[in-house]
Amino acid sequence: MKDKVGKFVASIVELFNREVKASGQKDIYKNDSDNLYPNRVELVERNSVTAFAASNKLKSFIVGQGFVDTSLNEQIFNRQKRLRGYDFLQLLAHSLKTHRGAFVHVNYDMDGEVNYLDVLDYKKCRISKEDSTDHPGKIYYHDWPGEKKFDRGDTKCRWFYPFNKDIDIINDQRTKDAKDRKDESVEGLIRSYRGQVFFLSLDPTEVYPYAWVHPAYNDADNEYRISLYRNTNLRSGFLNKTMIIPNGLDEETQEEFDEAIRGWLGAENSSSVFVFKPKEDVAELDNLIKTIELKGTYDSKRFEKDEESIANNIRKSYLSIPKILIDPEDSFFGSSGEAFKEAIRYYNKETLFIRESVAYMMDNFYEGDFTIKELGENELRTRTITD
Repeated sequence: MKDKVGKFVASIVELFNREVKASGQKDIYKNDSDNLYPNRVELVERNSVTAFAASNKLKSFIVGQGFVDTSLNEQIFNRQKRLRGYDFLQLLAHSLKTHRGAFVHVNYDMDGEVNYLDVLDYKKCRISKEDSTDHPGKIYYHDWPGEKKFDRGDTKCRWFYPFNKDIDIINDQRTKDAKDRKDESVEGLIRSYRGQVFFLSLDPTEVYPYAWVHPAYNDADNEYRISLYRNTNLRSGFLNKTMIIPNGLDEETQEEFDEAIRGWLGAENSSSVFVFKPKEDVAELDNLIKTIELKGTYDSKRFEKDEESIANNIRKSYLSIPKILIDPEDSFFGSSGEAFKEAIRYYNKETLFIRESVAYMMDNFYEGDFTIKELGENELRTRTITD
């Protein structure tokens, strides 16, 4: 009997999982069976009030106060886009706050020194299978189509080399790209080179990291649908109405009565009251005026008990971010200043590994101290007001 129950439970419980496998002519790892996992998690995160707030606050803690060496905040990392170090850090954190990963496009001067950085749109990036010697595959960049078209391999994609700062490898790549474009001049070597991509993943055990919201995906979706339920009912559902039935009034008195009702309510609320005049006097009405309250279908307290547990599950998925950091009422009016400071200290500690991962990555590109200064109370309060 126990085995039968176990099989039954297993058959009706659907786990939210993600399938990652190499597919198509280019042997590209799909990010889920339809290859659209990043798109879904971005959508569910944006539509959930708690997930959206937690994600944006996580971004603030990743950026902190910028690089400790303030000159790096102003250093130009991308002349084409006039991207300073601090701007680059913001773009990087924007990807990390949702996807737990970021794809950084890198290019070099003729001496092999990095002279260009940019953060690619995470949704468009996919990795191809490793070669026979387990060297990383290419990084493909594309607006990905549906599963069938992808598997046929009939998609034309931009692609980049995986990151490798070896000058000999860079020169080989340059030469190959220049030959493909039939321009092997010095200008062609520079112009033709497609560059490399550094994949910063906060979970290197996976081909693609799971998004922060993944364990609370259903909770985030539920929060959105509760909001949608309320909006739909308030906009088009049947709300509470008052029906007034006057009895035994002549035509002139009836008009005066209707005018008086409109005056009591104000024009914007008149739709909440319906005045019904029977064709004939109704002898059964025991009063001159009878009022009937019609109960609507909208129940404002229907999900009240669920909302806090839903929000709590979402906050846990973002490194257990304290509620006080994303709830302005708690932060400024409902809690002591010391509690707020303690929450900042706690979350700075929880997010330290992300800032250290960023600094480690930057050490691959430039010389300098890329330590990120953690967020302070004053900076967080300023950002909370403007979030």
